Amino acid sequence: MKWIFLLINKELEMSTNDYIEIAQKVFDIETKYLTIVRNSLNENFAKAAELILATQGKIIVCGIGKSGIIARKIATTFSSVGKAAIFLNAAEANHGDLGMVKTKDTMILLSNSGESIELVSVINYCKEYNIPIIAIVGQNKSTLYTAADIPIIIPSNCEVSHISMPTTSTTLMNVIGDALAATLVESNKITFDEYRRYHPGGNIGNSLAKAKELMRTGDNIPIVDPETQMSDALIIMTQKSLGCLVVVTEDREILGFITDGDLRRHLFDDLVNLKAKDIMSINPKVVSEEVFALEALEYMNKSAITSLIVAKNNKIVGIIHMHDCLRVGLKVSYD
Repeated sequence: MKWIFLLINKELEMSTNDYIEIAQKVFDIETKYLTIVRNSLNENFAKAAELILATQGKIIVCGIGKSGIIARKIATTFSSVGKAAIFLNAAEANHGDLGMVKTKDTMILLSNSGESIELVSVINYCKEYNIPIIAIVGQNKSTLYTAADIPIIIPSNCEVSHISMPTTSTTLMNVIGDALAATLVESNKITFDEYRRYHPGGNIGNSLAKAKELMRTGDNIPIVDPETQMSDALIIMTQKSLGCLVVVTEDREILGFITDGDLRRHLFDDLVNLKAKDIMSINPKVVSEEVFALEALEYMNKSAITSLIVAKNNKIVGIIHMHDCLRVGLKVSYD
């Protein structure tokens, strides 16, 4: 597979098809080796997952160069699902950062060659203090492979380029890290609520927000009783600026819903002298306060409506508007 960047004669100008062919070969090579690793997973992977789950201290993920970049990503993924993990740069480890590694920790070392000189002192430190080592390594006769308590091997000589720049090897390391993180999620039965606690901000946090966190409540809900004259109801509808009214009983039980569409349908029926019960639509669309706001947004989009009543035991507790969802960055998916 060392031919990929020799595919086109250097003296010839490359075409669009040449670029696409090179890219497709990269996908072919990396897919091939992902399949090989998938099919070669054995008891060592299971042992690594069990050790990570049982670790009482931190998970230290260590590497150098491109492997170090993947190590940092794996550490942050573990942390994102509630397992305390930090990244250790192998070079910095030799200049004092080994002090962050304690006896109850577990070390994960990443190296394609398994011979990076910066890893030697890390290995020696772990051996001295009985810190278990999980290795993700590409050479089964290397120093790292031999020293590891649990080695996970990836194929050697798997890169996409004749110059052996780190490509497929780092992809394989990353996927193994993702697989280990997935075992944490499933073994610890991590819920959406727990996951959101680790992601209170940004798109992830917003996408896991529930209707009760974005809904309008209290005096911000446009509610009327069924006997309210529409002349008064229209004033309330205008004041609340949601383009709708919820018709409820005295104890807030939901009876119906009035939208702009209902107003248009009764426009020539002496509207202002009618009562709310005369024009409301019955059986309005309702969601639970525990539903994810993103689900509520997608439901509104599919139903071609802009507001949803949020209810508990058929009593109104709030109303969520499409703009409330869009304001925090939620987006409708178009499958």
